[in-house]
Amino acid sequence: MHAATSSLEMNIFSPLEIAFAKQVLQDFTKENEEEAFFLSFLFAASLEGHLCTSLKEKLSPDPSFLWEREGKERKEKIEEKIIAGFRKLLLQKDSFFSPLIRFEEDRAYLPKNYFFETKIVDQLSQRLQAKPKELFHREIFFSELQRCVGEKQLQKEQVEAIEKGFDMSLSLIVGGPGTGKTFTASIMIALFSLSFAHEQKKQLRVALTAPTGRAADHLKEAVLKHLPPQASLELVSSTLHSLLKIREDRPFAAKSFCADVIIVDESSMIDPTLMASLLASSLPTSRLILMGDSHQLPAIEGGSIFFEMAKKESWKGKNFATLLKKPMRFENEEILLFSQAVLEGDLKKGLNRDDKGVSFLFSEEKEMQERFFLEGASFFSPPFVGDVDLSACFAHMQTLRLLSPLRNTKNGVDAYNQRFLCHLMHQLSLGQEAVIPVLITRNDTDKKLSNGTLGMIKTYYRKEKAFPHFSDLVYFWNAKEATMRSFPLSSLGSYEYGYCLSVHKSQGNEFSKVVLLLPPGSEIFGKEMLYTAATRAKKSLLVMGSKKTIEELFKKESLKSSGILEKLRLLEKENL
Repeated sequence: MHAATSSLEMNIFSPLEIAFAKQVLQDFTKENEEEAFFLSFLFAASLEGHLCTSLKEKLSPDPSFLWEREGKERKEKIEEKIIAGFRKLLLQKDSFFSPLIRFEEDRAYLPKNYFFETKIVDQLSQRLQAKPKELFHREIFFSELQRCVGEKQLQKEQVEAIEKGFDMSLSLIVGGPGTGKTFTASIMIALFSLSFAHEQKKQLRVALTAPTGRAADHLKEAVLKHLPPQASLELVSSTLHSLLKIREDRPFAAKSFCADVIIVDESSMIDPTLMASLLASSLPTSRLILMGDSHQLPAIEGGSIFFEMAKKESWKGKNFATLLKKPMRFENEEILLFSQAVLEGDLKKGLNRDDKGVSFLFSEEKEMQERFFLEGASFFSPPFVGDVDLSACFAHMQTLRLLSPLRNTKNGVDAYNQRFLCHLMHQLSLGQEAVIPVLITRNDTDKKLSNGTLGMIKTYYRKEKAFPHFSDLVYFWNAKEATMRSFPLSSLGSYEYGYCLSVHKSQGNEFSKVVLLLPPGSEIFGKEMLYTAATRAKKSLLVMGSKKTIEELFKKESLKSSGILEKLRLLEKENL
């Protein structure tokens, strides 16, 4: 074993990350140890969802995510080696060649990330320069818009967002929970339908979509609620994956689709592959409106694309993003104030709560685990055990949600879901009925089930048989039609138990009460995770964790590193 190999493996990188460095460098010696440190870091950063690493005033992304693997007393030495290796490779980037790494300016990429980032930037610049197709009578549209203003239906920022949706091929509606994003989009579609030029002898084609089925359905319900009776349009509503007909084995093989207006909700959840597919598959002359909360957690798969687009804000002096600031729907102001304090990184303001909606349990890890379990055990009793009423169970699930940012750890979501299932088994006597919540984790077009859909397994305890049993039925509730559908558990493609949710999975949902567990390690997700979890709560929020973990969360950001913003600014200058 070479000395460099030994030095690297004694540190903080995984065998996979080290193997990548070895493959790029080929000749792996003590002399290129610093380059090996950087290449291992580049691969590690990519696994964390960063599209690139860069070196301007400082190293980006911040390598602090590595310190969880290694003692903090060694961090300065490790960071120095990473930066030194990066500088060496940047100096020779014109002559250095490997199909496993790409350089651009002061940034380094894995080829896949470079491909998607380049696609996104190219498509965004095309859209920002394009003019939408003239489909509407301008005078009618703005006359109806002024009528809405006169009737005091809209705030000033909402009017601006609707005007941008009319005039631009790409516009953003950015705002936190309750700021009226969905309402604004609904009024926009209503005004489009009233001013559509019918002499074109076709219907207005509108696509409503989101990363999750629940968000897409919610958007559709809001739009239909505000449509005027005389509206005539072709309305398509589905998840982004379904709309683009993306297959898991061919993630970028999206198919083009025709729509005059495309409204996308929960856009902060869109990862690079999905964003590149959406932009490439829709006509630049259509009207694409992206809505979301730019402060929420970035997509699991990587990138902070919506955040960067919102930060770019304008193109050639024309603003394409609208920030809705005023919350019009928030049942508890204390939760709103806490959420704002989190975004500001103001720990004192965040913790200075009077328990009118936001409370904290600072305790040792073992006590915290037990309290979290007892919260759930108390909640998942009747109506989930005994003479069960499925509709009552679905309604009950909206009153409280247990959340944790971690999944595959002893205090993670998977462990607690298994613990609650075991607790249920021990409660039941032979033949007694019970209901187990499940969450669909993959789109199923045949059954019309979307990733994130909540279901309920209706089962009973059978001696010496699997629990739940594959022959048990899983029920799904359609709130709008007040109907219940069911499928055998054995026919479901991919699901997980739904007692406890990851914070990522909770996005797009709201619950009366949220109980958030923050085990050691949660701090790596940053304040965006804490903000996302807090804004899922409508009436009350209970945060369990050590004070040290919460202090770290207030300091750290979880935004992902990329060159999107810088590239867009450069293209804008070139096209002036």
